[in-house]
Amino acid sequence: MSAQRSTEYQKPQFNIYTMMLLLSLLAIIIACILLYLELQPYGEFMKWWDTAGA
Repeated sequence: MSAQRSTEYQKPQFNIYTMMLLLSLLAIIIACILLYLELQPYGEFMKWWDTAGA
């Protein structure tokens, strides 16, 4: 007597924690874009970090 196991499984449901994870990812992406736009007036990337002329 060999018992056969079913290999079927149920796909995990889309729950509130998945939604919170996606919303936090979206917030981080928006924050990075806004930070980039905020630093644009200061010139090239990382050029504003050079304080040799101060």
